[in-house]
Amino acid sequence: MADDARQRILDAAFREFSLNGKAGARMQAIAERAQVNQAMLNYYYKSKDDLYMEIVRQSVYRCHKDHPKLLNLSQEAQRQSILDHIERDIRFWAANEDLLRLTLHDLLAGGEGMKLALREMLGDEEMRADAAKMMTGGLFRSKDPSQVMLHFTSLTLLSLIPLEAIREIYSSSASNAEFLEARIAAVRDLLEHGLFSEQTPGGKSAPNGEIQ
Repeated sequence: MADDARQRILDAAFREFSLNGKAGARMQAIAERAQVNQAMLNYYYKSKDDLYMEIVRQSVYRCHKDHPKLLNLSQEAQRQSILDHIERDIRFWAANEDLLRLTLHDLLAGGEGMKLALREMLGDEEMRADAAKMMTGGLFRSKDPSQVMLHFTSLTLLSLIPLEAIREIYSSSASNAEFLEARIAAVRDLLEHGLFSEQTPGGKSAPNGEIQ
C-alpha cells in the first residue's frame, strides 16, 4: 500500500507541475489529487522542491533512456542512428503533451530540469566519448557542441510548442497523424542537408562549414 500511495503522489505531482509549473503548483492540490493527507505527502517528500526534482529526474529518464550509443559505429551508421533518434524524439514529444508542458514551464523558469537532463546525458563517460568522436570526426558541419545541441532541441522539443498555432494559421487540412509524418520528413531532410558535413552522405556543404 505504501508503494501505491507514493506512486499516486508522483502521478498527481506530475499532473500538477505540468499544468501549473513549479511556481504555481500547490502541495495541497497534489495531496488532494493523490487522495492522501498532507502528513503522508510530507512523509515521502519534505518539500515541493524535493518532489519537483523527483518528477524532473523521472522525466529525464523517460526522455533519454533510449539514447543511441554511437561509439565505434561508422560515420554513416552514426548519421542514420541520429536521424532515427531525432524521429523518435519528435514522436515522443508529440505523444507526451503533459511532459512537453512540464518542460516548457521549466524552461520559462530558468531550465532547472533541462540543466539536469543535459548534465545526466553528457555526464556519462560513454556519452562524452561519443560527442568528442562526432565533433572531431567531421560528422557535423559545426564544430561547436552547444550549437549542435541547440539544433537538435529546436528541431524536436521546441518545434512542437507552436505546432497547433501554425497549423491553424495555414488552415492545414491534414490530420494530426499526417501533419506529424510531414514534420518528421521535413526535419530529416533539413538535418541531412544542413547539419551533417559534406564528408557524410547526404550532407551539403556551406562555404563557412556551418548550416546555411
